[in-house]
Amino acid sequence: MHYVVEHDKAERLIIHYYKTMSKRESKPIVDMLFRLGLTIPVIIVTINKTEESEIVVFDNNVPDKMPLSGTIIPIKANEFLLYNNSKYKQGDKCDYLFPVKVKIAKLISNGEKGEITNPEVTEMINLVYQLSRMYWKSVKQQNLPITIKYPEMVAEIAPNFIGSDIPDEGKNSLWFL
Repeated sequence: MHYVVEHDKAERLIIHYYKTMSKRESKPIVDMLFRLGLTIPVIIVTINKTEESEIVVFDNNVPDKMPLSGTIIPIKANEFLLYNNSKYKQGDKCDYLFPVKVKIAKLISNGEKGEITNPEVTEMINLVYQLSRMYWKSVKQQNLPITIKYPEMVAEIAPNFIGSDIPDEGKNSLWFL
């Protein structure tokens, strides 16, 4: 609601999620938007944390057979393989051999599935790709976007806090970085 007040409106809500979101998991989000009077679509981008190794694509035009970083392969309706590695030109070596599976779904204001457009698909996959380039530990591209990687890091660190509160010095800083 603070965002809407500050920016006049919201056009959509994009959620990056580590698994396919069930109707039970999406219901509180849709209900909250309804209570706030926001009739905006919710785009859920499922990014499998594990690299996809069941379906692999080869580029037969190059000796190492590895597709370039950013290569997108459709595998089902609104489901894609994204080669998110460090091979930007032929001859480069890459760190991440397997692609990341990305699924895209759209919920409309009543919680029912909506039709996602090709431009939205392109924009969402590009967003996943660009967010994989933002990583505080390295300038190297990661195979997972920070929207999946950082919450995983926080989940690993959080049990080390004593009690259930974040210390005062961590409330206004990026302590997990």
